Amino acid sequence: MIKRVYMNQHRYSYLRRVERLADVIVTLTKGDAKLWRRAKRIKVIPNFTTMNFIGHSDVHKKRVIAVGRLSWQKGFDRLIKAWNIVNKKHPDWQLSIFGSGPMETELRNQIHHENILNTNIYPFTNDISNEYSKSSIYALSSHYEGLPLVLIEAMQHGLPCVAFDCPFGASDVIIDNQCGFIVNEGDIDTFALRLSQLIESEELRKRFSINAIEHSKSYNVKKVMAKWDFLLNELSLKKKFI
Repeated sequence: MIKRVYMNQHRYSYLRRVERLADVIVTLTKGDAKLWRRAKRIKVIPNFTTMNFIGHSDVHKKRVIAVGRLSWQKGFDRLIKAWNIVNKKHPDWQLSIFGSGPMETELRNQIHHENILNTNIYPFTNDISNEYSKSSIYALSSHYEGLPLVLIEAMQHGLPCVAFDCPFGASDVIIDNQCGFIVNEGDIDTFALRLSQLIESEELRKRFSINAIEHSKSYNVKKVMAKWDFLLNELSLKKKFI
């Protein structure tokens, strides 16, 4: 316990020193940026994804997909609770969760004890692009994230997304009410409502799908690396003339 307190204090002091001395602090998200209040300058540059791409979803399949490690962080127990609400109105739709981890047994028991229909947990697959293309909605139920690449991947495939506004990243990736829905953190009823809205309106899914594909282009490797090139060249020139 004492060692943990010491390490946390040391880490905090180290980060504050970095904050004071760095020419620029680069963060993945706008939420992260707010944590560096004393920095001279802050620049937000996201990650990019280079996953193998199969093709876009036609958003006709009656399937919601979620991907990630089966741990507390990813909040799949919250997603299953929300799906229990959705499934009572839309029993012809399926929830497919892809992942493995320490909560797998607990999540399977939750599905069984609450008798939630059309909910399946599958192991990780190297062909996840194919699974995105066979789905129509992506659900992100995490308690926290860095920058959720799964959202970017899903949007590349044309999937409208529903996500909790967890710290951090979901609200950076999803433009609310344009390519998906951002739900107040922990509001399971509204999460279920947003999923139902997308399920009940093919027109809404198609409109969000087009917007999602377009917005996801912001995260391609060329655009992200161009931001790094610009920043590093700028810093290099600045140092040159000091």
